[in-house]
Amino acid sequence: MRIITRNLLRTHSDHYEKVILSGFPYNPGSVTTGVVIFLCNVIGALRGQTYYSKLVQSVAIGGFNKTIQNPKSALDWLSYNEENIQTYMADNYCGHGFKVSAFRDLFRLVRGMSSPKNYTAVNADLPLLLIRGEDDPSTGFHKGADDSIRVLKEAGFQNLRTNVYTHMRHELLNEDGRDQVIADIVAFLG
Repeated sequence: MRIITRNLLRTHSDHYEKVILSGFPYNPGSVTTGVVIFLCNVIGALRGQTYYSKLVQSVAIGGFNKTIQNPKSALDWLSYNEENIQTYMADNYCGHGFKVSAFRDLFRLVRGMSSPKNYTAVNADLPLLLIRGEDDPSTGFHKGADDSIRVLKEAGFQNLRTNVYTHMRHELLNEDGRDQVIADIVAFLG
């Protein structure tokens, strides 16, 4: 949803009073983005658009867990809370990855959100709250987070606030310190 929201902000930021980007996304680079889109097109043509590709899954998000020291599962990047990870893995609707068509569309959206020139209708005064776990690999850590902020500022957004939560990963609302995250969200919306 965060990538879709960033794309909505490109042309429809005047439709919102406030926006929260949780685990705000970053662009892994034009080469990676292009490779994933190309792979999805080729695999989709050969195996069908609804095919689940382990190769694409690995290229797209496989690196997230590599940043975790001594991971106990392939999904430790989601949360420090082991119960949260086990619940996620036990859920039949989670953990199976995207179809190649969904990954292709996702990376097209990443490409769209990543350049300030793509933002054509910006409400400069729109309050944006960008929150992330300090240890969330999907945000690109400090470098990726800074890039997201740079793109939004260069696009014209002037009312940005960021909160970085220590000892938290991707699923802020399922981490042990979620009460502070919730309090900060309520205060921002209030």
